[in-house]
Amino acid sequence: MAGVLEGVAAATGAAMFYNLSVVLQKREAEQVDTGGLRILASLAQRPLWCLAIAVQVVGLGLQSFALTRAPVALVQPIIAAGVVFVVLFAFLVLGERPGPRELIGTALLIGGILLLVHDLRGSASIRTVSAED
Repeated sequence: MAGVLEGVAAATGAAMFYNLSVVLQKREAEQVDTGGLRILASLAQRPLWCLAIAVQVVGLGLQSFALTRAPVALVQPIIAAGVVFVVLFAFLVLGERPGPRELIGTALLIGGILLLVHDLRGSASIRTVSAED
């Protein structure tokens, strides 16, 4: 059970880092006048955009770790629910204010993840299966 909780924590961290990266990339992309594929050359010269890519790589490492500790059926919904972090980071970094729909959706996502985590002991997907089975 402790390993699964480590996986849940790592997946949550991965979701946080992935979505922080998205918000930082958006912030930097709004500062560049170039479009199309040329935007990448412009963005690659911006330190904050490069940091955002590094943050995304950290998220990938956490996701990989999470998948070694918890079932994919638990890890991936947590990462997908990282949209919750987009709402938070978009508010903090970009000043975007979430409306009622975003807040309700965020609350529902958090509730769904809490249900998944709460039901860990009863989930067939995390039971160890012996080689004889």
